[in-house]
Amino acid sequence: MLARPSLAIVVSMALLAPRAIEASPITYDFAGTFNQPVNGSNQFSGSFTIDSNPTVPIALPSWDSGGVGENGSDVSLTVNMGGQTVNFVNTSQNPENATFQAAVIGSGMTGASAPPVSVDFTLQGYLGTNNPIGLSLNFSHPGTDLQLADIGNLNSPSFTASVVATNPPGAPSQSVNGSLTSIEQVPAPEPSTLAVFAVMAIAAMAHRRFRRS
Repeated sequence: MLARPSLAIVVSMALLAPRAIEASPITYDFAGTFNQPVNGSNQFSGSFTIDSNPTVPIALPSWDSGGVGENGSDVSLTVNMGGQTVNFVNTSQNPENATFQAAVIGSGMTGASAPPVSVDFTLQGYLGTNNPIGLSLNFSHPGTDLQLADIGNLNSPSFTASVVATNPPGAPSQSVNGSLTSIEQVPAPEPSTLAVFAVMAIAAMAHRRFRRS
């Protein structure tokens, strides 16, 4: 018969094992410059979180394919433009303030004028109706197949990144283009590391209770 501390470890490992293989959100920090000032500054910075395994099918034109997307609690965007911070977070009332999609672009076009096929990832934040504020981050690289694993490597030099701010704070109704100057994935604890700490904590609690009993 297992002692109480051992039993606690076995049970906690069983509970944590499925979580270790689940997809988890990925967070990036970024910074960049606009082609013209926004609130008196060309600089912007922020962070975004996307789902590492987007699964919701999205409608695409006939010349594109492989489109999937995600919104909800796994997707969010925060950006500071000219000293003003804007948070694009999904709520039950506004579930599409921040959306993420992945698609193969140009896969159905043929001929000399057809653009190169590329895998595109796009994160869009959008707030308001009368005076909308939006920011779109676009990542693209040549490819013929949708590779979701590349989501975890957006800071790779193989990606071309562009930024568009729509009617940003302090600016008239217009779109301002820009580019990223840095992007870095925020390290997240490995699931196995979290599991070890959780097991140790549960075992320690069980051991103290066992000694008192």
